[in-house]
Amino acid sequence: MSVVHLDHMKLLTRISSALHLVGICRDANFMKRPVAVVGCAKGRSASIATDAHRKLSSILRFTVCTAACGLLYSVASFSVHASDAQQLSYEGSTFDVYRLDAGEVSKLRLYWKDENGEPYKTIGRLKLSLQEQGKKLLFATNGGIYSKEYTPLGLYVEQGEKLGSMNMGQGSGNFSMKPNAVFYMDSSGAHIEDASKLSVSVEKMHDAVQSGPALLLDGKMHPRFFKESDSYNIRNGVGIDSKGGVVFAISNTPVNFYTFAALFRDKLDCDNPLYLDGSISEMYLPELDRTFTFRFFTTIFGVAE
Repeated sequence: MSVVHLDHMKLLTRISSALHLVGICRDANFMKRPVAVVGCAKGRSASIATDAHRKLSSILRFTVCTAACGLLYSVASFSVHASDAQQLSYEGSTFDVYRLDAGEVSKLRLYWKDENGEPYKTIGRLKLSLQEQGKKLLFATNGGIYSKEYTPLGLYVEQGEKLGSMNMGQGSGNFSMKPNAVFYMDSSGAHIEDASKLSVSVEKMHDAVQSGPALLLDGKMHPRFFKESDSYNIRNGVGIDSKGGVVFAISNTPVNFYTFAALFRDKLDCDNPLYLDGSISEMYLPELDRTFTFRFFTTIFGVAE
């Protein structure tokens, strides 16, 4: 799903005004308006005036139509790169959402360390590193739950290299609230699957991260989520919609797991969304004026151009 940016709406308004002006040129009956032409006889003056009005009207129509066509072309061009960001209201809370259509999934990747083996740690440092490479960061968010040592807590694959192993151990944190799941990308697109039931080998994954809990699996709510739960927190997660697009969401106010999972099911067309993290979560999304980031992470989802 694409959402047209406000600047593009302004272009549409200008086009509407331009086309209205074209109508004025056609219907304003310029031909009948008298124009004095100095140094001409009366009859000849009228003829010259009529010709002048006709030429003026034609030129004006051509100019305005050309401008309108140019604006239409601009809007058409912008629509290809239209905003993928929107803010949704659901169950009394607002959520910021970033969506990549299925054909754009290849723009998404995971980041942990730079070319020197140093962890990026922050979205800000990732942004600066990409700028040094002549790239612009369009979107970023934390990539999943990590250990106290700032290493991936579970399976992690980056650009085809396995850097973290599958973790099916028991524990008390959100990651261990089974079932958890793996987000991965391979040659066929993006997927989220129960970590205990992966359908492809790790060797075929381009990028992957394990996190937990799985918010929904095949549209079914996690068995430990309850609508009446009083466990409220900022939450972010990722899902795959029915068309193969990747959808990220973050709550702007604290919500419980049930509401966050239901958002993906009811509003975002995602049957297998995965929880990424809670109160430490951040999202870099300039289209929604989300540019201030400062928290430390291990892995980071990012889209750059």
